[in-house]
Amino acid sequence: MMNLNYTMVVISSSWEALEKDLATSNSTVTVEAEFGDKLVMGSVATLAHHGKYSMNTCPCLENNWKVPPQKVGGSHFDLDFLGGTLAVMGLKPRVPSFWELAAYIDLNGAHMIGSSGASEADKEALYAFWAWSQKNRIYLPRDGSVLDITDKVLEAQGILLKILEGDQNLLDEGRKLKEKEKELNEQSFLEKKGDVCIRQHNNFVNHLYSTPSGEVCKACVSYNTERGEITVSLANPIEGMNCAEFMKEMFGPLAGGHAGIAGSPRGEKQSIEKLYLLAKELDIYLRSLWVLSTLTS
Repeated sequence: MMNLNYTMVVISSSWEALEKDLATSNSTVTVEAEFGDKLVMGSVATLAHHGKYSMNTCPCLENNWKVPPQKVGGSHFDLDFLGGTLAVMGLKPRVPSFWELAAYIDLNGAHMIGSSGASEADKEALYAFWAWSQKNRIYLPRDGSVLDITDKVLEAQGILLKILEGDQNLLDEGRKLKEKEKELNEQSFLEKKGDVCIRQHNNFVNHLYSTPSGEVCKACVSYNTERGEITVSLANPIEGMNCAEFMKEMFGPLAGGHAGIAGSPRGEKQSIEKLYLLAKELDIYLRSLWVLSTLTS
């Protein structure tokens, strides 16, 4: 598909490579270009909302621009990045309620979709996009080089338009995905460590806080078998627990995310042993918070 706005979109797992690449253009915007505490700035605008920038609104809530930049850069591809990127390109579908749901999920996690207050139509549209994105993944180069994903962004925009216009084939795929969550729960579950659910899979599983037998956990620790990355998330906010800070303590400053969900450094392959160690440390920490809360209550 031809990019009529002549905006190139690139991503990288390396902030140095992304920063160097963007420096070759006169007009740049970065969208979620956070690498732990390191943020790559755009010359025109910087749309960031992770870590210390969490007070900013999600990029996907950005309104369409009239004058697109020459280049957009980011650290990863997800729906929030897509919405923000399409907005600065002037191509974001104008469906505010859908983007409000996307922002809510980005901040709170996929498991909170039932508490979002969104319409069934918007929730079905979101599942449909998830179903499509699972089959059309964009992988960051392991060597940290910059990847041009302009065509993928435009393809995703076309798919979103079809979904939001009621394409039944795409919506049916979303319904099938929802039905497969039960199967995913069973396949990905490893064990329950105290209040921590431990999982591994090649798909996102940090929205699954109930074990296959129905036991509910406060947190989920997962290992992505394709990327080798570890993600920690909370079913609900816990006073004194910040996932981003916890992951930085475990993996260093390049780890990051939000208080409710965070991951190991992008592009770094971890081990299953590290997964279990992290789950153990998290369970101990959550127990200490519980003891502290009982002593101070």
